[in-house]
Amino acid sequence: MIYAILKRWVEEGVQGLPDKSHANTSKPGVDLPTRNIIRKKQEENPLLGEFRMYAALKQRGISVSPRTCGRIMAENRRLYAIKPKPGEPHKPKPHPFKATARHERWCLDIRYIEKRLMRAPQLYSRVGFAHEMEPLSDDETRDFLEKRWGHRVKPSSDDFTDKEAVATILRITRGNIRLIERLMLQVERVLIANHMHIVTKDVVETAQKNLIIGLD
Repeated sequence: MIYAILKRWVEEGVQGLPDKSHANTSKPGVDLPTRNIIRKKQEENPLLGEFRMYAALKQRGISVSPRTCGRIMAENRRLYAIKPKPGEPHKPKPHPFKATARHERWCLDIRYIEKRLMRAPQLYSRVGFAHEMEPLSDDETRDFLEKRWGHRVKPSSDDFTDKEAVATILRITRGNIRLIERLMLQVERVLIANHMHIVTKDVVETAQKNLIIGLD
């Protein structure tokens, strides 16, 4: 440092003593036509950023760094008052699952988890799905069981064992079609595990114990 000052003293005298800028002044600045192009593009689309402006200029064969583009665009916004057009005010839409009390509803936006968790009843039973469905009546539940699970239960049978099993299903599920499906899947597992073929009240209650479905 001291040798540089002495060298300037020898070469320039007193005029060489003050510190001088080390900025590169050999590189020319951005010419006026390029500045006009940047300004026109900003006026066409005030939301353009420096990188998109840099890419647009590069397509024209003009080499200007993104930082320089950003500096010129900031000057244009200040000098020419270039601002984006005000958009329409955002009006929030009412939530489709709005609750009226704490913990009244829990909503999960998961569309793939139901099938994947079918093999894990303990975990599957802990996942709630926000889908409004009216409970089925007893007659509708019997009809659903007849069509969907007729190979296991016989809702229209006069046999006491069948009637008792169907009545237990009605009492546990209360017309909740998702719960009916989950319970019957668990009934299927109980039958297979115990090498049984007939659904009884005991089988349904055993299946219920493996599901977390709240209090009766």
